[in-house]
Parts: sequence; structure tokens; C-alpha cells
Amino acid sequence: MAGHEVVRKVLSVRQWQTIDAILDNLAATEQVDGDPSAAQRAGRLREVGWDALHSHPQAGQGTAGWPPDDSPFDVALTADDWDFARLAVERSTAVIRILHADSEPDSRVRQVHAAALALGEDVLDAL
Repeated sequence: MAGHEVVRKVLSVRQWQTIDAILDNLAATEQVDGDPSAAQRAGRLREVGWDALHSHPQAGQGTAGWPPDDSPFDVALTADDWDFARLAVERSTAVIRILHADSEPDSRVRQVHAAALALGEDVLDAL
């Protein structure tokens, strides 16, 4: 079946960490007041990343037990799961873009939004 085949993607550790954080937020939001199956799926995808982390040859050499940010990070998900992750990143980036536009010029918040936008767009380019 199309969409169920496993697709390996090699991202940077930082790109996967961005996806992981977005999936974490999605899972928390959906679990509280949304779609429990989406929360479960987001959690399952995060677990795939954790498995890849534990088998990574540079695990522990970066921040908080991760490999260094620019290290290659090989993740295998189904095509449908990659689509789910991409949609989550697209939605998150769209929200940040709105918040960024509404933030005060030269504010620390605006700087944080700009950095988050750059990460999101980098991930989308990689996906």
C-alpha cells in the first residue's frame, strides 16, 4: 500500500529535535482537548526518534544526551508518518509566523520567533 512503505531520511540532529519538539507539543495539545489518536501517533513517532538516538554512534556527545546538533540523524518512518510530521511542522511554523508578525519590533520575543521560524523552515526544506 502506498504510504505504508518505510522511508529513511537523514536529517541533522537539530532538525529531528525540532520535529520532536513539535510532536511533543502536538501530543500534549491533542491529549488534553483534541484527537487522542493524533496524540498517540505523535508519541509513537517521537519513540522512533528515541530509538534512533539510542543507536546513534555519537549519542551523548551533544546537549542533553543527544549527538552534536549537526550530526546526521537517520530516521525511518512510513510515508504516511512523514506526511503527518511534515503537516505538524507546517502548522507549527504557520502559527509562529503569525506570532512573529504580531510581536514588537526589536523585542526578545521577536528574536525567539525568528529563530523558531528559521528552524521550522529548515526542517520543511529537509522534508
